[in-house]
Amino acid sequence: MKTKPKFLKPRVIIPIIVLILFLTGCIAYMLFVGRTNTVTLNITSMEYIPNSAKATIVGDEAVKVKSVTEERIYDDIRITVKTESVGSGRDTLYLNFEVKPLPNEDGYSIDGQYPTECEYRLVTLPFGIIINRTLDSVDGIECLIIMLAGVMMITALAMIFSVLEKQHEGLFSYSMVVRCGLIIYLLICSYIFLDEWRHNIKYGISLSFRELIKILFDTGRMFTSITILPLLLLAFALAVSNIQLVRKEGFRPLNLLGILLGVSLIGGIWMIYRLNSSVNYENDVAYHTTTFISIAFAFVFCYFECMLLSTMLCAVMCTRYKPPYNLDYIIILGCAIRADGTPTPLLKGRIDRAIKFENEQFEKTGKHSVFVPSGGQGSDEIISEAQSMKDYLLSQGIPDEQVVLENKSVNTYQNMLFSKGVIENDSKALPDVNIGFSTTNYHVFRGYTLANRIKMKVGGLSAKTRLYFFPNAFIREFIGLVWEQKLRHFLFIFFLVAGLAILYFVINYL
Repeated sequence: MKTKPKFLKPRVIIPIIVLILFLTGCIAYMLFVGRTNTVTLNITSMEYIPNSAKATIVGDEAVKVKSVTEERIYDDIRITVKTESVGSGRDTLYLNFEVKPLPNEDGYSIDGQYPTECEYRLVTLPFGIIINRTLDSVDGIECLIIMLAGVMMITALAMIFSVLEKQHEGLFSYSMVVRCGLIIYLLICSYIFLDEWRHNIKYGISLSFRELIKILFDTGRMFTSITILPLLLLAFALAVSNIQLVRKEGFRPLNLLGILLGVSLIGGIWMIYRLNSSVNYENDVAYHTTTFISIAFAFVFCYFECMLLSTMLCAVMCTRYKPPYNLDYIIILGCAIRADGTPTPLLKGRIDRAIKFENEQFEKTGKHSVFVPSGGQGSDEIISEAQSMKDYLLSQGIPDEQVVLENKSVNTYQNMLFSKGVIENDSKALPDVNIGFSTTNYHVFRGYTLANRIKMKVGGLSAKTRLYFFPNAFIREFIGLVWEQKLRHFLFIFFLVAGLAILYFVINYL
């Protein structure tokens, strides 16, 4: 049976159609509103002479003055000049007005009145949009904020559908971490842009292209400000779980990973605010250097924050997924055994989870699974982990012919790789068999990513562990995932910082 290409699926087509319609509406709005240009100027009312404002156009006369109005705003007078495009070309808008001289101790420093003039360079494009080069703005530019926020939300929505579909099909991979991280970042950034738009509308602030870019640059720091409470709660929870872990399991450096991560999160937040408050204003070079360092650090911290949160989300999602009852083989991932060769409670939990699923499958479908205990013999172990697991399986009534050993592996990657070879030799038809694996809940997602590396489709079975043990173990797995993808992370951070540097240079120096 033929399946539709991915780009023809509703989860792809619908967001694309919505995105096209949304962008079309935003562009049409900007084309309509951008044919006029508004200049506002606030003057202290005590100095300004009412009704003295005059606007004139000099140049190609591609624009004409539509109106000049005055409005009292508290103690200020706001002059508003509106122009309208009538062609294309370059013009200069001169806004003239009169103010009274400032008084000093002896009275007025200058008798009479003196004129004041402001100059604005206008460029009218062939399709009628007026760009104010002096203010670096266009009427309707606020629609760009809505456009960016809308594009982010629609993209995030499309990714959410994709992630949910992958979860439903049991297709977990490291790319899902990337998708979830982007979803978190895009949703929070869309909130940032919408909040800026609301603030500008509320206080009548006109936006420029440069200010819009500044908002983009600030998303890293603002992202951290918005997520600071969840991060602090996470750091506190990690510390509490680690204290309980040390009390129950004893003091070991590995049992302090939660505390170390919590301290790193708090330290990163403090560093962002410290860099932001340490911007050097002595000269342009010092100012731009310190400003860029604070921006770049905020984005790098934001990147790893998104990776941590998305990995946590993916870990929860894959533990909640239950494979269909059609497994031909169940790989049981090994871990350390006791000195007498029997499984530890952690390893026993993995074996019991595999047995439970196999019993449920047989009751529902009448189909048995073959168990593949996977794990070699450590230097301090009297037998291999695989043999220890097999002995336990036999003690639980599993027939010997229903167990196939893999007793050479020394890590999780080899567990998967060598088990694949064992299954291939036993079944003689690897592409046509259904494979699952059983491991502890914090380890399930790592198992999926390693199975993907060797191109083996699997379904994960999640064995529960003690609550205080889970956070520290998950952090160990997270560090392992980051290390496995270190080149990808390094390249992304390099291009992120390089892109920010280029954009920052263009905005501030060209």
